[in-house]
Amino acid sequence: MTYRKGGSSLVYGGDLETDHNEEKAWVVQWAISDGEKEVVGRTLEELEKHLKVMLEEAPSIIYFHNLRYDLAFLKYALYNIIQEIPELTLVPIIRERSPISINLQADKDSGLFDMSFRDSSKKIPGKLASLAKSIGMKKLEGFNFEPGWSRDIDFNNPQNWDYVKNDARIVAVAMQQLHADGNTKSTFSGDAWRNARIIINGSKYKADNDKWNGIFPKLSYEVDRALREAYFGGLNISNYHGENIGKFTHADVNSMYPSVMYYDMLPIGEPIYSNIEPKGELFVMKAKFRLSLKKGKIPWFAFKHAGDYLFEGLMPNTPVVKTNLYHELTLTSVDISTLKRWYDVEIDTSNAEYWSFKSNVGLFRPYIDKYLKLKRSEDEAGRKGLLMYNWAKFMLNSLYGRFGLNPNSEDNELVLDENGDLAWKPVPTITDPDGYLPYAMFITAHARRRLLEYVEKCGSENVIHCDTDSVIHFGGRVNGVEYGNDLGQWGIESEPIKIWEGGFKRYIEQLKTEIDSTRSLKITCAGVPNNKTDSGVPIGMWVELWDDPEIICTSELLGKPNYCIQSEWLRELYKQNGMDPDNVNTMKLIPKTVPGGMILTERQHKLDDCMRSGYRK
Repeated sequence: MTYRKGGSSLVYGGDLETDHNEEKAWVVQWAISDGEKEVVGRTLEELEKHLKVMLEEAPSIIYFHNLRYDLAFLKYALYNIIQEIPELTLVPIIRERSPISINLQADKDSGLFDMSFRDSSKKIPGKLASLAKSIGMKKLEGFNFEPGWSRDIDFNNPQNWDYVKNDARIVAVAMQQLHADGNTKSTFSGDAWRNARIIINGSKYKADNDKWNGIFPKLSYEVDRALREAYFGGLNISNYHGENIGKFTHADVNSMYPSVMYYDMLPIGEPIYSNIEPKGELFVMKAKFRLSLKKGKIPWFAFKHAGDYLFEGLMPNTPVVKTNLYHELTLTSVDISTLKRWYDVEIDTSNAEYWSFKSNVGLFRPYIDKYLKLKRSEDEAGRKGLLMYNWAKFMLNSLYGRFGLNPNSEDNELVLDENGDLAWKPVPTITDPDGYLPYAMFITAHARRRLLEYVEKCGSENVIHCDTDSVIHFGGRVNGVEYGNDLGQWGIESEPIKIWEGGFKRYIEQLKTEIDSTRSLKITCAGVPNNKTDSGVPIGMWVELWDDPEIICTSELLGKPNYCIQSEWLRELYKQNGMDPDNVNTMKLIPKTVPGGMILTERQHKLDDCMRSGYRK
């Protein structure tokens, strides 16, 4: 195998193909690729043996696309390795059951090297087929992965190894390209954080650089916990539930969060605590608020805690129209100002607390300029959708969230459970995150302000749907709004002629007079997998929405093992691609851990939520 360097470690791609019955799962094929050649095997025991060889040769990083699935099998090999080799320590980094990296760390004098298992989908999110396309490769058509599928495969036939080898090679080539450019962290947000620090420091990255830490000091756990009450996510509004016909505009902000980081006032430095309201500064306020929506406005504010809804007798997550009681809230000064434009606000300041900040505008302009230039150059070269174009988008959009990393985390240990099987045992812990929460808080607050400014200009009564950085509304372009393709300007995503509005992150836009192809509709539906074949034919649960857009406005239970397509255009598309329109499995596949590994089980999905508008938590 030819080794290629990526940072200080050699970078590989890996893939497992597995089979299962109702009781257990097992590995039937695996491949480890260096981007040019592959080592392959049939069993976990063979893989374990190969990993031991790699531990003796060089430090290595092995990426798998969707590591959570592969790790359900790999954990058995890792457990055996650490039991056999006491000089190795298993250090897993797992957040909310999602593995970030699983590390085998070697003792200094052991003669062995470190090895890390990582998830390439946390570097470039999306499907492996998309990752392959971004580097000029193509994902091959796989086997019919029904339970017991491997019984009918001749593994002595070299062609039956092409699929697993190709998947591993795709991952290797893509990750090597990123590492060669200095992007060596486990996730794209980690790379964004590192690259931003280098730009601010003006020199090689150093974790304890005084310049960075002077701007973004580490907050105590107590201060972080108090301020985190003012940290909200994207704003969501849903109106005119059902079918809407007319003239519509779907407008998106070009890079909402980067544009806020470029143009708006944001906090820096250690927060100053006080019981007296600061003047002319960015601040966070904890006080008691009572709200009443102004005439002609639409409700958008949502409580962060269910208890506040309980006290008012409201359904959780519904937008607040009026509160009868005072509620203790912690809000940024930007959110308070925005609230006052939409609500009559009464504030009881008798026991108010404040945290005020110094401020700065455009601190990360060099960082944003760098990736905007990369994104534009890739697009202008006719390579939109390729690796570095996608990478530039992730670098632009992921930095803000890294500032808000939560200190409440968990340690994990690989142990034998009560059934004698291996399982990850999480232990809650408090970490010392390398972040600065106030920056993320005010970025999202400014984004909500910008979104609602557009809503005001287009008219509250015209708004159908809002989601973080976009507005869908009746009518055409809005006077007083700056449209264009530059940072922070509003771009026209679409101009549909019909919209089926179903609720939170759930709508279908009709783009053409006649629905006769997948280009006729644009579908957004949280919780429903957007799956297509390589030739663009909708498959799985998505089919039911393409076939009948009206059901997105219902509480329909999606998922049928033998769905029959009704629409003529979709039936014809299936027939043209050699597929049966009268027998489509539209069930949703959910991972389930079983002895030996993981399987995908079929589930239905109900089109229902209690959130019509408000903050996304």
